Amino acid sequence: MFREVAAYSGVDEKLPTKGQGIVIPSLTSNPGASTLVILDGGNGLTVQSTLPARVHVYEFKTKQERADATRNATNPSDATRRLDAGSWRIFSVKGSAPVGLDTVKVEAKRNANNVEATLKVIVLEKKTVKVAIRLVQVRDGQKLVSLGNAADPDKLLKEMNAIWNPQANIYFELGRTDPVTIDGISPQSEWLEMQKLPDGFLKERDEHSALTFFLVRRVRDGGTPDDGSTIAKDRISLIANSRSDSTMAHEAGHFLGSLNEKGNYSSNYGHPEKSQELLMHAQHTGNKIPYSAVPNFNYGYRGSS
Repeated sequence: MFREVAAYSGVDEKLPTKGQGIVIPSLTSNPGASTLVILDGGNGLTVQSTLPARVHVYEFKTKQERADATRNATNPSDATRRLDAGSWRIFSVKGSAPVGLDTVKVEAKRNANNVEATLKVIVLEKKTVKVAIRLVQVRDGQKLVSLGNAADPDKLLKEMNAIWNPQANIYFELGRTDPVTIDGISPQSEWLEMQKLPDGFLKERDEHSALTFFLVRRVRDGGTPDDGSTIAKDRISLIANSRSDSTMAHEAGHFLGSLNEKGNYSSNYGHPEKSQELLMHAQHTGNKIPYSAVPNFNYGYRGSS
């Protein structure tokens, strides 16, 4: 079978339809980009793309190539040992242009009639999404009081991109990062109810960003406490002090999944995933974007046939 080199690096080992899947950045928008994949138990097999003009497969055979490729592996020493022993083989897969979901595969064959491992391929153009990250402050007499903990916007952006770049070829860029003053909220307010937000949140959205994240103390959505909550239609997301390093990536998924092919709001995107390892599970604990869900977030995605 095909395996990921590192966790959450763009290879899905457990497709519902069997086999594995891989997300490849298109060279037209990501020059030089590729995704690495390991073939476990593939000694003696021929590994090739079903459409080599669009999807190129290159095997790392030298020790230096393999060492460079496994430097960020989950267990680099174990990966090196398996590669040196021949029980694993490692490949770089590149895509010259977008291809449709499941229209191209990388196959490991014993012969023309015996395919022993299948890797489904999707090649995506780079999608850039601008987001604002703004700390909320309120008035306390003549002074302003922060309603959330100050945070480094660049660090928060890196947390999002660490999940979305390799798994969906989506890149978040920073819009406004200056604090925002919202009237009508008491400095003593511990909770903000998502369904009863003051109009100031709508007015203070960054008009040049697709989504504005507001950093606050605590969030409730319909009375239920949460680390974050998003109103995709209004392009607003509230992020609580209790956030994890995947909370904002999760909330971005609600927003991106709600958009139609033209990038406009269509319908809410909820929590369709059943495994807690997956990013869009209700518990907000996962980091993985499954292969089959990738087109849901790439609004306007069109793969060549």
